Amino acid sequence: MFVMCVPASGIEKYRLNTLHRYGILDTECEDVYDDMTRLAATACGTQVAWIGFVAGDRLWFKSTFGFERDEIPRDFALCDDALARSDVLVVRDTRADERYAASPLVAAGPRVRFYAAAPLITPDGYALGCIAVADQEPRDLEPAQADALRALARQIIMLLEARLAETLHRRALDHASDIIYMTDERGLFTFVNPVAVRILGYELDKLLGRHYLELIRPDFRAAVEELYTNQFKLRDMTTYFEFPALAKDGSEVWFGQNVQLLTEGGHVTGFHAVARDITLRKRVQDALRQSEERLRQALQAAQGGTWDYDLRTETFTWSDEFYRLLGLDPGSCEPTVENWLRCVHPDDRERVRVQTRRALRTYNEVEVEYRVLLPDGAVRWLHGKGKKVPGEAGGLTRYAGVVLDVTA
Repeated sequence: MFVMCVPASGIEKYRLNTLHRYGILDTECEDVYDDMTRLAATACGTQVAWIGFVAGDRLWFKSTFGFERDEIPRDFALCDDALARSDVLVVRDTRADERYAASPLVAAGPRVRFYAAAPLITPDGYALGCIAVADQEPRDLEPAQADALRALARQIIMLLEARLAETLHRRALDHASDIIYMTDERGLFTFVNPVAVRILGYELDKLLGRHYLELIRPDFRAAVEELYTNQFKLRDMTTYFEFPALAKDGSEVWFGQNVQLLTEGGHVTGFHAVARDITLRKRVQDALRQSEERLRQALQAAQGGTWDYDLRTETFTWSDEFYRLLGLDPGSCEPTVENWLRCVHPDDRERVRVQTRRALRTYNEVEVEYRVLLPDGAVRWLHGKGKKVPGEAGGLTRYAGVVLDVTA
């Protein structure tokens, strides 16, 4: 039985990933490739020529001349030896070569006797397929004919590179203000857009081929790696995560990042990421948290409480200290207007109700001083002040306020 198949290996796996990245498999016929097979047959004086890509257990034809076929089993093909070479392979007489004599293409069918092929080698060194010529009579290949096959092979690779560049460029245009990059399945950068280069400060050639984890702040690397490892295993097409990266100058840059799996023919070939610089937002959030903590501590020292009223949902939120100022245990009742007014001294209740309603109805700031009647019968004087808070779109969405104990 004739079997000539490269065994599955790490190199073969990456070769297939590279092939899938170009997105050429199972595409429609294109005149530019048909012109090349016609030129190959004419230059070499053969009846048959083809451009084929080796994908798994098949040889898929992008273009054929002298026969019509979409693909054949890889075991039937004569291309694996060509893929293992860096130059043109010439087999003068296939029947006289034990590597090919038992092939169905030689022993039957088209009865190929002469075969020559130039490997299609990518810039990173992977042979994806070949441009080949064949005939039914033994013969030699002239040096000029071999040069023609080499030139055509280089042109095919240039077409593939242009195809990939166009795809990447189109994606980049869709997200011109965002950071865009791609990795292979190992996590090595294969494409990085100018925005990423500008923000991180690295030269492009210092990023390509580098592992993405090297740019992430060390204490976040394990979490990021776990997230994207699970995305890969579970085939979760899109994820979002926020993490700090380190620029070339050592400064910290926060990214909010969407990552999408890249697949071709059911195979995961890498990741496509769109990230946004959220450093300013993170700094504002950190400053706000610190400010809120300082306010909480100050209010606690001054025996003050805080409240928040959402105008859209008409719901209150009370701080623990506000509950205590009302003489209640934190969380002991729902924070509503009614429950608050029940705590207000009966002699002040109606006045406070009117003042508060008027302020909320007219969207004015509210300031009111009143007494609360504590469960033990004691009276406490409180001074409350509320301020309107604009939403993200600029409209008024909520009130926020503080309450202080002003009992003499």
